[in-house]
Amino acid sequence: MEEDYPKSLIEFKRRFMSDTACLDYLIQLRCGDAFACPKCECSEFWQMNRGLRCCLAFRHQTSVTAVTIFHVARKSFALWFRAMWHITNQKYETNALGL
Repeated sequence: MEEDYPKSLIEFKRRFMSDTACLDYLIQLRCGDAFACPKCECSEFWQMNRGLRCCLAFRHQTSVTAVTIFHVARKSFALWFRAMWHITNQKYETNALGL
């Protein structure tokens, strides 16, 4: 997969300004264009809210945020993405005050 990540803070803010944009990015990273249900390998699904996908064969629900730091997060995806951007793009140490 070709690297698809903003190179500057301006690009970052434009790209990840909403939770929907962040969730779409997670879906693309985790599933790409091909989805397969982890239980039955069915590739047909319908999209539910907040990253849930429901397999058409057995109605098994799978979350795109499962087994990630976002799974039980109560803050918005956009806030998490901004925090990760800040931490990973600092030339010097990152501290809680700066974050």
